Amino acid sequence: MALGPGTGHQRRTIAALGEAKLRELDVGDLDRLERLRPMLQGAEQAHLVLVSAAGFTPSVVDFATNRVDVHLVDLEDVYCQ
Repeated sequence: MALGPGTGHQRRTIAALGEAKLRELDVGDLDRLERLRPMLQGAEQAHLVLVSAAGFTPSVVDFATNRVDVHLVDLEDVYCQ
């Protein structure tokens, strides 16, 4: 979870919700984050981030390409290669 700006009486929003795993991630992992987002106060606009050392299934890659609020991060992204 990454918190957005907010000070004083202003509530902070949740800018991103994410999960990191060593295994390959699939649509079920993304679904879990999507179910969690409405349950958290201030997370309604949060971006969803999946980080994986083993990569992603083709189905989650296809799904993420059509969404501006979903980000897939692999080892290549982490190490800027």
